[in-house]
Amino acid sequence: MKITLANLDAAKTVIAKIANSDLPISMSFKLTRFLKTAAQELSLFEESRNKLIVKYGKESEERLGVFTVLDEYMAAYQSDLLELSNTEIELEFPITMTDLESLGDAVKITPREAIMLQELFA
Repeated sequence: MKITLANLDAAKTVIAKIANSDLPISMSFKLTRFLKTAAQELSLFEESRNKLIVKYGKESEERLGVFTVLDEYMAAYQSDLLELSNTEIELEFPITMTDLESLGDAVKITPREAIMLQELFA
């Protein structure tokens, strides 16, 4: 399944909530494998995002290593960030909505959290 980096990033807190639930061992194992792969993808996403900030920014004189995107480059930064965020990756979410429903009260997600997971269940 394809998912954008932006949607994976948005879903990470809900995925972590599910991962911290009491799951059957097979589901837990599958989710752990998924989390390792997702963490690698999100780490690369964060590195690329930071490179854009450095590219279009200026280092703070007060705080070493802290960059701020300059106003004159903001449009180019946002364009590049949007392109990066919309990058699709291949990643299979090992749990279906039916799996979550079968857990009953062990995992509860809000409608807002379900929306964040929507692309993973597509």
